[in-house]
Amino acid sequence: MKIIYTPGGRAREYSPLALNYYLGCNHGCDYCFNKMRTFFTNPPHLVKNWQKKVAADAATLAGKHDQVLLSFCSDPYCTAEMTQHITRQVLEIFLQHRIPTAVLTKGGLNCMKDLELFQAFGKKIKIGATLTCTNKTHSLYYEPGAAEPADRFEMLKVLHDNGVRNWASIEPPIDLQQALDIIDITHEYVDEYKVGKLNGYDLAKNNPFNYNTHPNRWINFLHDVVAKLRSYNKKFYIKQDLRNCDPTFKLTKNEKNHDYLNVR
Repeated sequence: MKIIYTPGGRAREYSPLALNYYLGCNHGCDYCFNKMRTFFTNPPHLVKNWQKKVAADAATLAGKHDQVLLSFCSDPYCTAEMTQHITRQVLEIFLQHRIPTAVLTKGGLNCMKDLELFQAFGKKIKIGATLTCTNKTHSLYYEPGAAEPADRFEMLKVLHDNGVRNWASIEPPIDLQQALDIIDITHEYVDEYKVGKLNGYDLAKNNPFNYNTHPNRWINFLHDVVAKLRSYNKKFYIKQDLRNCDPTFKLTKNEKNHDYLNVR
């Protein structure tokens, strides 16, 4: 069985191909869709024979243009990575075969240990951060093991300042005003954004901060986030679940093309 695979459903909106070599996570995010899956452990564990499988699959992708995302079933810069350096080994294999690569992490500045490797990829890589909150207190409540927001913002700025393409995934947006504020905070140094909505999580029952839970909030958020991103002239993609909140809302072809922002 191949370890580099084609994701389905909502995951396909992030990348045509993906790779999971860590399974499980130590971030402890309350909204995590993976928590109930049989593979999930904290701390994460490695896929058996990951190195042999990655090397074999990467060799078959050499010279092709489909982006591979790291990763959906863990964080490539989880705590385990700080001692095991598995992500670095994966990136070295991908660099050897010139595989277009996207990385998504909540580990913040932990990824800076691989900065020179990111730079070696040139245009064949982009490094992203999942951004959900603007302040440490709220982030600690919903994602206690992840890097605090300021650390993730700084990570994106450092990448920008060092010539590495970066991106922000605003998903799930928990407090919609904070989601909009994230764009105000980061737009000067973030290259592109993907924006979705909160799914499968009962915010009304776990909302100590009195976030907006009005039924029409997602329609308003869709309109507001698109207006803000356009005002900053940013490249962005609006995920299908958020678009569905107002099917009459007009987006450009690229703004609703899930492959628009892929590395090639």
